[in-house]
Amino acid sequence: MRWADIDLAEGTVVLRSSVVQVGSVLELKDTKTHQRRTVALDPTTVASLRSHLARSEELAAKFEAKVEGGSFVFSDVPGGGEPVPPNRLSQAWIRLAASCGVDARLHDLRHFQASALIDAGESIATVAARLGHGDTSTTLRVYAHLMPGADGRAAGIVGSMLDGDAGVTEAGEQLRKSRSRGRA
Repeated sequence: MRWADIDLAEGTVVLRSSVVQVGSVLELKDTKTHQRRTVALDPTTVASLRSHLARSEELAAKFEAKVEGGSFVFSDVPGGGEPVPPNRLSQAWIRLAASCGVDARLHDLRHFQASALIDAGESIATVAARLGHGDTSTTLRVYAHLMPGADGRAAGIVGSMLDGDAGVTEAGEQLRKSRSRGRA
């Protein structure tokens, strides 16, 4: 990820490539779906990135270098001219997680995000977009097992619509509307 991919004012990041290590060489690789995507960032992440940028600029200045749009966000080189190897980020995550008593790989954060969003009732389309899935069927195939309570919630919604005479009348009206839309 490069600084040009992050819009701190808007709170977004464009995901367009990844760094892979082939032997001892680091290479930029296209995304798996060969499409870039823009993902919103939460305010805490934006604040952390602002702080990281300031520290990176301070370090670069000490070496008469400059952090620019093409600079890598995670780099050992003052000015961000080279990315950190992916395995270093993974190892750092494992150490951090272990210090918190969590046994998880960096990639597990992706599954955690999907699980948390689905459990919170976020739409599958939104979850698929954040994960970079080409379509929602991939997301459903991989994460459908995380929605066991969805059927119970659906039953509660339908049941509440049918609860009592007023509910039956309201449900009948909803049914008429949905049928008329289906014929249009």
